[in-house]
Amino acid sequence: IMVNQGEHYYIQPHPMHKRGYQIMRGIHGEEARPVGEYIVMDKNEDNYVTEQKIIAIQDSLNRKEFSKDFKKPDNQHVSFQRVKAEHEDHVPEQIIFYNNFKGEHGETHRQINAILTFAKGETQI
Repeated sequence: IMVNQGEHYYIQPHPMHKRGYQIMRGIHGEEARPVGEYIVMDKNEDNYVTEQKIIAIQDSLNRKEFSKDFKKPDNQHVSFQRVKAEHEDHVPEQIIFYNNFKGEHGETHRQINAILTFAKGETQI
């Protein structure tokens, strides 16, 4: 994720989603404004795991290295997919995160974990 110099991002609880977070962007001398959101779709995800993901996203946006010793749950593999817009001005930039797991017969299953959305033009994903 690429951002402009002089910007600072922070993440706060979303005012409208119980398991959501709002991504705020502040530029020196201006009031911070919402530029995106991270909505957790997996109701079984532990709050600690969600918090660690939020810290990692915020650190990435602020060009900091994620330094916490984060241990993911056993047997969890997360993948993501960028949602491609049908038209340039149609939808915001969006990434869908998935939990991948093996079924009892070795088949792979994929379940939506979270959705990360940025207002169009706010970042280059």
